[in-house]
Amino acid sequence: MDIQAMSRAIHNVERELGNALLSTDVWTVAEGESIAGYNSQPVACALFNQITTYMDEALEQSDYPKLDKYFILDLQDNKMVIVIPLGEYIWEMLIDTKKARLGLLLNITIPQMIEAFDKIIASG
Repeated sequence: MDIQAMSRAIHNVERELGNALLSTDVWTVAEGESIAGYNSQPVACALFNQITTYMDEALEQSDYPKLDKYFILDLQDNKMVIVIPLGEYIWEMLIDTKKARLGLLLNITIPQMIEAFDKIIASG
């Protein structure tokens, strides 16, 4: 992966979301360690890596459909975690919901993030 291109993609998300973005990280599923981020949270990377694996297993064992694009956790104190599994990578964000425009985030920002990630992987 082109880490500089990934850092630029993260900077674009930071610019678009402004102070609504509290932190974000991209990591490899194999390692669970951030390879690029903003206000990186190394413990969150490792733990959300495990949670995503458990969720995938729970869905499969329950005969539910597989996770599609992302999952969201609505947290106390007007915070939200969005986890976007991307094959061998995961992209996670902590958002301040008082400052975020959620329609923009879900309908424009996240699809653009996924598209930017796919381009980075395709070029690498």
